[in-house]
Amino acid sequence: MPIATSPSVLPRPATFAKMEDRKRPASSAVDDCAPPSKRQAVNGNSKSKDDPGDMKEEAWIEDFQKGAIYRQMLEYKREKSNLEIHCLELEKNALYHDDHIRIMDAWLLQFIQEIELLADGAVSSRSPLGTKSPPYAANRV
Repeated sequence: MPIATSPSVLPRPATFAKMEDRKRPASSAVDDCAPPSKRQAVNGNSKSKDDPGDMKEEAWIEDFQKGAIYRQMLEYKREKSNLEIHCLELEKNALYHDDHIRIMDAWLLQFIQEIELLADGAVSSRSPLGTKSPPYAANRV
């Protein structure tokens, strides 16, 4: 049997109908499933900007921005509370150091008075710096 007459090589007529059915119709009407032509987009006849898809995207962006602002606000609150705690610790440490300086000042005054007592036999009532109270005592809250 020659190759040209073999039944497997000859196309079936039903195959042609199926192929034609699968092709897109060549009509001038615009389908809903087909994308708009470029000419419509250039002329301004395309979809409006109030498209629901665009609104969903804008709403998503707005929600994301609000979330970012909220997260930043929470971060600022945490930073504020950390700084307040740090400030309280610094005030506590400053008070502790002021107390130590006061104690050292009183000890130094007592030491100088004892030396004066041994040297002269009289005790002066002045402080070592020439003032009645140390300068940092006036600034104490």
